[in-house]
Amino acid sequence: MIVNFLLEKISVEKKKDVTGNVEVKNKTKITDLKEQTIDALGNKQNTLNVYFSFSITYEPNIASILIEGKIIDVMDEKDKKAVLESWKKDSKIDPKYSSPWMNAILSRCNVKALSLGNDINLPPHIPFPRLAKKGQIEKKK
Repeated sequence: MIVNFLLEKISVEKKKDVTGNVEVKNKTKITDLKEQTIDALGNKQNTLNVYFSFSITYEPNIASILIEGKIIDVMDEKDKKAVLESWKKDSKIDPKYSSPWMNAILSRCNVKALSLGNDINLPPHIPFPRLAKKGQIEKKK
């Protein structure tokens, strides 16, 4: 169960104005896993810190957004051991554990990146729904 989501680094850089065709590339990855014991209301909990990196680049060499942080997840001791062993062995994580983490990263970081990109006049990195006139919709069919 995810109990906390913390951002530790936010970097936004615009190198030049957006002109012509822009290619946007996203990359999200888990960079490290570490055990931690936390004291929550006098009750010690063994947690797993899930460190991540979320980046967006606007090509050709226009801009970049980087967000790094960690998720704190309270896990069953058996599950935590299995995740850590797999991570130490080959840096892989069973999707039943990584999926909730990746979904949390994507939902929180995409919103933050949209706001940051807007602040420096970058186009949205994800498509927004658009309204169209009724005649335009019929022509496309």
